[in-house]
Amino acid sequence: MIAAANRDIRHHLLLAELRRAQITNSPFAYLDTMIGELESLHLDGARFVPASFAPTLFAVNRLLPTGVAPLPERRGLIRDAIDQCFDLQERLLVPTLPYPEGEGE
Repeated sequence: MIAAANRDIRHHLLLAELRRAQITNSPFAYLDTMIGELESLHLDGARFVPASFAPTLFAVNRLLPTGVAPLPERRGLIRDAIDQCFDLQERLLVPTLPYPEGEGE
């Protein structure tokens, strides 16, 4: 009885860890976090993406699926970076189904 309960607990812990990994490794969730951080910087009066934030801004490019264009690798206005993150999130929501040859181009 105890062994079965332990197996059940381990199974549920594994499922919870897999769900957490999906959320934290998701480009959409990563972008959501970045948008929040950028908005916080903007509310604090910053206008430009600080150099220290650039690696975070471009790290999302490694998480993107094939066929989704990455964020441009240049810093600029925070509001532009936020817009780019929202645009990228929209592209992630569009299903990328392959078209039959000659269609959809």
